[in-house]
Amino acid sequence: KMEEIKDVVQKIVKGCAVAGINVSDVLSAFVARTVLEADTTTFALDKKKLPHQLDDVVVQSIERLLNRDDPALEMIKMQVDYDSTYLREEEDAQKKLRLRNKMVAAHKMAIVEVEMIDANDFEALTTLYRKIFKFLLEFAPNSKTDKVVEREIAAALESVFPRVGLKTFIQLSFEEKATQLMELSRIILGIRLFNREEGRGGAGLDNMDKDSNLLANVLSQDIAMEVEFFSDACSKYQKAIIKAHNQKRRRRYEQEMEELQRRQEAKERKDADGDDEDDDAFAAAALAAAASQSPPKEVALKVHDPNEVSDMVVERWSKELANRRQYLGFLKTLQEEINLSKSKIQQIYEKIQLELVNVKALVSNKNSVPKEVVYPRFDSIGTVWLQLYEEVVIMIARSNTFQALCKYRLSFNPTLTENYYMDGSIKEVSLIDGYEANTARGRDGGSAEAKDDVGRYDLPDSFDEEILPDVMYPSGATLLSVMTTPDFMLLPLEFQGYCPWTIVEAPRPLLSCQTT
Repeated sequence: KMEEIKDVVQKIVKGCAVAGINVSDVLSAFVARTVLEADTTTFALDKKKLPHQLDDVVVQSIERLLNRDDPALEMIKMQVDYDSTYLREEEDAQKKLRLRNKMVAAHKMAIVEVEMIDANDFEALTTLYRKIFKFLLEFAPNSKTDKVVEREIAAALESVFPRVGLKTFIQLSFEEKATQLMELSRIILGIRLFNREEGRGGAGLDNMDKDSNLLANVLSQDIAMEVEFFSDACSKYQKAIIKAHNQKRRRRYEQEMEELQRRQEAKERKDADGDDEDDDAFAAAALAAAASQSPPKEVALKVHDPNEVSDMVVERWSKELANRRQYLGFLKTLQEEINLSKSKIQQIYEKIQLELVNVKALVSNKNSVPKEVVYPRFDSIGTVWLQLYEEVVIMIARSNTFQALCKYRLSFNPTLTENYYMDGSIKEVSLIDGYEANTARGRDGGSAEAKDDVGRYDLPDSFDEEILPDVMYPSGATLLSVMTTPDFMLLPLEFQGYCPWTIVEAPRPLLSCQTT
């Protein structure tokens, strides 16, 4: 079976390549899966596929991938590309951090394993010093190495850890050596960062603190603007679709009322003439006569209302809305992670600036400062700088994912025009609106068979605007109300507040809801 899947995927990829479109194996497999699930009768998932069925899957998948200006296809591409990019960038970021940790561990092991044969083993001491110096050259993240950097690190090393201290260091235990080595590397990094701030050194160090803070702010603002824009777009699509459905319901309702009125008029004429014919037969004859005549002018005008849209257009809007909602969902996911990372970067940036100010206050106008006082400050600066590097790596990964997502910002041609959804007649609808529309029609004498799709979700006849009693349906579901359920606002909402049955069964997009 796995070989069949690989064969189908490869055929789809090759077929699209012949047509001039490059698609990934993941996208090909995803689209093939949608073809299979769209026709479970022909392509039963629990049965072995015949060769001609597999060929049909390949052909249908290629045809779908070759579609142009298809919001549904673009949404599938967006899902595959976003997930693939997110995972790839996350793996690359973690790999980069692991490689750095591996480099540090390798240097640390090489240094702590150096031992002296005797007290006069100067070759071992020289080897140890060179290894420490080499480690310090590579310790600072994103640091460049040249002669100036080497001289600066050599001077800092001689100041913090003179050669005379090597004999004492080499006699320590492995754990003590490792601890002192990491402390030494952070202190020297802190010294270089302070010298850079003072304009007296810091060669090879980039402005990661300022650049990362700027990147975090810009990225957060860009995503916030995208979220605001597409939240508004989704709202407009939703209102337009609701308006189209409401117009359709209103037109059907008016036609039902006119039919009812013709029935009533026919009945009244029959009563006036004293005819004893059966009411239903006479009404049927009246309906047949009315059907042979031209429709009322008002109804004719409704049919040609320029604001009314066809079912095909509404279906297109629904696909575009689903695409925009998916794009918005990915944006909000990135927004949460980037805002969290931004908060951490800002905290680290402020801490670095504070430590630099503290060190400057300690050394200003002083010939010398006790190392017990100033070295812990340098150690703190180096430690925070390393924390910042880890956050920056994650931030860059999220930024790359956002750039990949932006390719699908306008990957199809929107068909919703502004003059439609800007109509003042558009308003939000709710479950209550659907209930009131149906009950009003019932009070006016509408037939039970004439109910529209909203009737599937009718509230019970005992509904009251002030008090809605708890109702037990035959299915076992209970409709709870605010007035009769004391802890109504504390009830947990699953599926972000959406009804799972409606998600599966409803043939149209869901209305947005509030989960609080």
